[in-house]
Amino acid sequence: MTDKSDNAVEAYLRDLRLFSEWFESSNGEEMTPEGITPIDVREYKAHLLQVRSFKPATVSRRLASISAFCEWARNQELIVANPTEGIGNVQEV
Repeated sequence: MTDKSDNAVEAYLRDLRLFSEWFESSNGEEMTPEGITPIDVREYKAHLLQVRSFKPATVSRRLASISAFCEWARNQELIVANPTEGIGNVQEV
């Protein structure tokens, strides 16, 4: 039986993999922590909402995964600022 925390880690890694795939197809380069910009995060958010038509909760979870990754990268001194700061979650209508 899978532990809830195992499921959370799997979802987190899946979210990052999907963002990385989108990033590479959009930017033509491999995703690295220092390569992620606030514009990328906003465009990915719009892509999830407008192109993929995901529900707000799904989009918010994916953004939270990216934010956690960027915060880890900042704590590791791989980046100076978290590019997800100031980009809000999606509100349910």
